[in-house]
Amino acid sequence: MLKPLFERAEEIFSKLKELLVKFEKWIALGSVDLFQLAEQKLQHAEDWDKNFRSSKAWGQEIARLTK
Repeated sequence: MLKPLFERAEEIFSKLKELLVKFEKWIALGSVDLFQLAEQKLQHAEDWDKNFRSSKAWGQEIARLTK
Protein backbone atom coordinates (compact mmCIF):
# COMPACT_ATOMS: atom_id res chain seq x y z
CA MET A 1 0.00 0.00 0.00
CA LEU A 2 2.83 2.42 0.79
CA LYS A 3 5.13 1.11 -1.93
CA PRO A 4 3.55 3.21 -4.76
CA LEU A 5 3.78 6.28 -2.54
CA PHE A 6 7.49 5.76 -1.91
CA GLU A 7 8.15 5.02 -5.58
CA ARG A 8 6.42 8.25 -6.62
CA ALA A 9 8.32 10.19 -3.96
CA GLU A 10 11.59 8.81 -5.35
CA GLU A 11 10.62 9.98 -8.84
CA ILE A 12 9.78 13.46 -7.58
CA PHE A 13 13.00 13.76 -5.58
CA SER A 14 15.01 12.62 -8.60
CA LYS A 15 13.44 15.38 -10.70
CA LEU A 16 14.09 17.88 -7.93
CA LYS A 17 17.74 16.84 -7.79
CA GLU A 18 18.05 17.37 -11.56
CA LEU A 19 16.64 20.88 -11.15
CA LEU A 20 19.07 21.58 -8.33
CA VAL A 21 22.03 20.66 -10.52
CA LYS A 22 20.61 22.68 -13.40
CA PHE A 23 20.19 25.88 -11.39
CA GLU A 24 23.25 25.48 -9.18
CA LYS A 25 25.27 27.87 -11.33
CA TRP A 26 22.66 30.57 -10.76
CA ILE A 27 23.21 30.27 -7.02
CA ALA A 28 26.91 30.87 -7.58
CA LEU A 29 26.11 34.34 -8.95
CA GLY A 30 25.29 35.44 -5.42
CA SER A 31 28.84 34.76 -4.29
CA VAL A 32 30.70 37.00 -6.78
CA ASP A 33 30.97 40.72 -7.45
CA LEU A 34 28.76 41.01 -10.53
CA PHE A 35 30.14 44.40 -11.56
CA GLN A 36 33.70 43.09 -11.53
CA LEU A 37 32.63 39.95 -13.40
CA ALA A 38 30.87 42.06 -16.03
CA GLU A 39 33.96 44.21 -16.50
CA GLN A 40 36.07 41.10 -17.03
CA LYS A 41 33.72 39.10 -19.26
CA LEU A 42 31.78 41.71 -21.22
CA GLN A 43 34.41 43.49 -23.28
CA HIS A 44 32.68 43.70 -26.68
CA ALA A 45 29.16 44.28 -27.98
CA GLU A 46 28.99 40.63 -29.08
CA ASP A 47 29.63 39.55 -25.47
CA TRP A 48 26.68 41.62 -24.28
CA ASP A 49 24.44 40.34 -27.07
CA LYS A 50 25.33 36.68 -26.45
CA ASN A 51 24.73 36.98 -22.70
CA PHE A 52 21.49 38.91 -23.15
CA ARG A 53 20.14 36.17 -25.43
CA SER A 54 21.25 33.52 -22.95
CA SER A 55 19.54 35.26 -20.03
CA LYS A 56 16.36 35.67 -22.09
CA ALA A 57 16.35 31.93 -22.85
CA TRP A 58 16.81 31.12 -19.14
CA GLY A 59 13.95 33.46 -18.28
CA GLN A 60 11.67 31.67 -20.71
CA GLU A 61 12.69 28.32 -19.28
CA ILE A 62 11.95 29.50 -15.73
CA ALA A 63 8.55 30.78 -16.88
CA ARG A 64 7.73 27.32 -18.23
CA LEU A 65 8.59 25.78 -14.84
CA THR A 66 6.09 27.94 -12.99
CA LYS A 67 3.13 26.95 -15.20
